[in-house]
Amino acid sequence: MDTPLYHYYHQFIQPLDSNLINQTSAEILKEYEKQESVFQIVSILTTPDLFPIVRSHAAIGLSKVIQNHLEFLLSNPQGQSLLNSFIQILANETTPIIYRNIIFALDPVFEKVKESWTELTSFMMNLLNSSDSNHIKIGLKLITQFLPYASNQFLAQILPAVAGFIESALTSDDEDIQISGIELFSSLVSTEIPVQQVAAEYAEILQRIFQIFHNLLVNCSNNCSSAADYISRILKSEPLFVPATVSYHALIQILSDNSISPEYTHYPLFPINKLIKNYGSELEQFFQPSIPLFLAISASKFDDVGFEHLIDATSIVPLIKNMCLIASDSDQFINLVFQNISSTNDIPSSYASICALLGIVDSECDQIECHISKFVQYAIGKIQLQNFTLIQECFKLFVELIQSQPDSMLPYAQDICNFAFQLYNVQANEDLVKCSLDLIVTIFFSLELEASFVVSTLPSILQAYNQTTTTLKPYFMNCIAAAISSCREESIVFADSVLPIIMQGSQEESEAEVDNRGSCIEALGNLLTFVPEKCQGIYENAVKLLLSLTSNEILSLRAISLKSLINIIKFSDGKLPMDFTPFAAQAAACAINQRVIEGEINIEDDSSYTVEDIIVDGFKLLKHLMKWFPHSCQQLVNSLPELFTKSITNSTVRIQEIAIISVSRFIIAYNPEQTDVYDNLFKIITESHEESLIIASFNAYKKIMHNSSNNLAIPNFARFVEAGLACLAHQLPFQDGSFDYNKPVSKMLVTFFEHMIYDQSTAFPAQKFLETCNAIIPKITDKESFSVLEIISAYVEVGGTISPEIVQFGLTKMQLCDFSHSHEPIAFIRAIIKNQPQVIAPLIGNILEFCKQRLAEDVAPTIYYWPTITNIVSTILAVVISPLSGNQIQPEQFMAVILSKLPVKGDYVEAQFIYRAILNLIQTKRQQMMQFIPEIFRVFVQTLALKNSSFERLDLDNDVVQMIANSVKAILSMQPQFQEKVPGILENDQLKIQRLQQRLSSI
Repeated sequence: MDTPLYHYYHQFIQPLDSNLINQTSAEILKEYEKQESVFQIVSILTTPDLFPIVRSHAAIGLSKVIQNHLEFLLSNPQGQSLLNSFIQILANETTPIIYRNIIFALDPVFEKVKESWTELTSFMMNLLNSSDSNHIKIGLKLITQFLPYASNQFLAQILPAVAGFIESALTSDDEDIQISGIELFSSLVSTEIPVQQVAAEYAEILQRIFQIFHNLLVNCSNNCSSAADYISRILKSEPLFVPATVSYHALIQILSDNSISPEYTHYPLFPINKLIKNYGSELEQFFQPSIPLFLAISASKFDDVGFEHLIDATSIVPLIKNMCLIASDSDQFINLVFQNISSTNDIPSSYASICALLGIVDSECDQIECHISKFVQYAIGKIQLQNFTLIQECFKLFVELIQSQPDSMLPYAQDICNFAFQLYNVQANEDLVKCSLDLIVTIFFSLELEASFVVSTLPSILQAYNQTTTTLKPYFMNCIAAAISSCREESIVFADSVLPIIMQGSQEESEAEVDNRGSCIEALGNLLTFVPEKCQGIYENAVKLLLSLTSNEILSLRAISLKSLINIIKFSDGKLPMDFTPFAAQAAACAINQRVIEGEINIEDDSSYTVEDIIVDGFKLLKHLMKWFPHSCQQLVNSLPELFTKSITNSTVRIQEIAIISVSRFIIAYNPEQTDVYDNLFKIITESHEESLIIASFNAYKKIMHNSSNNLAIPNFARFVEAGLACLAHQLPFQDGSFDYNKPVSKMLVTFFEHMIYDQSTAFPAQKFLETCNAIIPKITDKESFSVLEIISAYVEVGGTISPEIVQFGLTKMQLCDFSHSHEPIAFIRAIIKNQPQVIAPLIGNILEFCKQRLAEDVAPTIYYWPTITNIVSTILAVVISPLSGNQIQPEQFMAVILSKLPVKGDYVEAQFIYRAILNLIQTKRQQMMQFIPEIFRVFVQTLALKNSSFERLDLDNDVVQMIANSVKAILSMQPQFQEKVPGILENDQLKIQRLQQRLSSI
């Protein structure tokens, strides 16, 4: 056979290197764009004596070919004839991988023609009535794939026949036919056939499926995984045609069968998980007796081979996660899990227990932080059992806790870090060393560590890097990169010691060193970002290296170099040692404009980076360039509108999202007179069901309104605010009328409305806003009501008036602020005190009593403690300096306890008001404040010694910073003995002392 596709496919008979594979694949894709490719594939598939790999590639490629030439196949007589030839191919095909790929490839045809392809529907029925087992298997697969596209009328006509085929398949002696029957039933229940009409028949079928599944497990069948998958699909159908409890009991009974080999016992967990995820509220009563069984199954799957290879043992992680999410009282559920996890030194049981804790952490429920100490102490206890697979899983638990609960985990950072350092120093097991180093990287990246601690760890990391193996070098270099990122500008104290090895590794081009080169590139980017003054001699060459790597054939190097450029621009504050930004803009454009085809966008190399990652990073780089260096993109301005439109309307969700975020920066930077951006954003908000795109679209418009002088932004104000109010009322299509709390959407609405209110207070539709708030208040959850109160607070801040009912609503919700809930009701009351004190005057005594009670409570290990305390402090100070206080409320009544809660932590938005209020009291009530000078001195010194990232978060005005510094200087001048207190106040940390001295001397 002499056709281009046959020639290309034939090359895969022999092993090829990666470059040749890429070249051949590219040629194949070009050939698929030609209409002739349909004929070539038909020719290959109708020739049974060709090499199987050639025919397999043709079957796989058929999907792309049909997508490319669908119109020809459907509208051209010759194309229709080719379509019918696939029926004949299927009738004669005996290789499962080939006939399955052909059937999958026909999906776009099914979607368009449905049952009007009469040759196909007749063929399916004939196959299923055949006595040939191969024909039956093909027929079952074909109708399974076809059913989701059939009309309801056609489904009703063929339902009796399909039910018969399923019943026949489930009673077959051929196991593969049984599995195909289960798959067909999973497809059938996903259609829109009213379940009530067939519930009894479906229940009988499901009972038979459970019997087959049980037999497969007992017989150690290779089909167990497929059966579990198809049953999972069946059990997620809504509504379920049998009570969820019946299916749950059936599966638990199977799970409890001790005759099933341990190798197969975990398979029932997958459909059980799906059942809990979809119908957990009906099953919560069974959680308590089920947890020990789930833990035992997980323990039975343990093998000391490293946690990455224990996929089966970790199957309880998503199960426990969904149980925790479903539980009506997640705190009680967490306690239940802790009651059931292993208290012995048994390694398998301990491993299963850590898996269960991982499931709780993955749920991200609010109550986790209340149990942080139990999580940490339990894991530390299991680390001491010295089993390397168990230690890896414990470290994974630490990583996820740090990433999800950084504030709560900060007190344990040093102890956990010490464990990790000890292990990589004494362990010969490379996997465990890698795990230890990954944990250190997570600690450095995710926690607000003092630079002095990070710096103290570097000598041992550098020594290990210079002495370790090639495979471990990138892991140690990742630690160095993370250390630079953590210390930021204070990396200057160790930059000279790491720069030579970073530059050396960045220029290494051998294949064996590619991973370490990537890690060195990341570290180099961090140095260029945070301490460019230490890179003066190599800055230009280093930037050229990064730019050149953005087009490297190795995806990981492309991605890392793009991320480095992103950070350099992002943290530049508009100033760079040299202007390379036009070249960076070209790199961004090249990254975005990569040819993205079906199947290629998710291609990844050994480092798990994908083409999609490159495109997303290209948009991020472009966004930051447009913000800080708009001149750099000047040559691209004319082509950008089309690029944004195409990316927003026709791409993957992830690319659409970053394109939406980036387009707002385009409008702000270049202020186009005409644009379809607003229409595109509004269409997404009002028509899409993709939550992330809707959130991105609201945020994009918010950013444009706040930062842009674009003359099209204000004319669009009314319709975007109206859409925001519809979202607040849960009336947008993606919300489906549900009043379930949605944290990302609520968070977005708060910032959206705050900006709409502050930026356009006179045009804001106050009456409709208040009507919407009054309408939803009785329907929403406590968490969402807190978000609504935060929005109303912004309205009050600009002078908006509210009803007594809303004030009372806020006061009622304030009672929930016991550190287990967020702080927004307190901030709402404070906004009223500051802006409409007469409304709240009669209740001031009650409010202050509430504040005193909360301040007197012990520090709580919850994420809400410090934000709540900060807002209470702010509320008390608002009362003290307001006309409400008169002479009845004196600062000395509260000042000692207020100062004990400072410097500001948690809700940094309040810092400006709190520090300014204290400074105001020092000036206006000097005599009363004198007794608090030592504590004020401590607070001001600790504030001025904060690391830059923390200090910047306070967002203090320059005059406030100057008054704080002058107060410290004045105290030191009048009372020199306070100078001796400074080292103790700053924990004898030399870097903190240096920061204090630098800020005092610069102001």
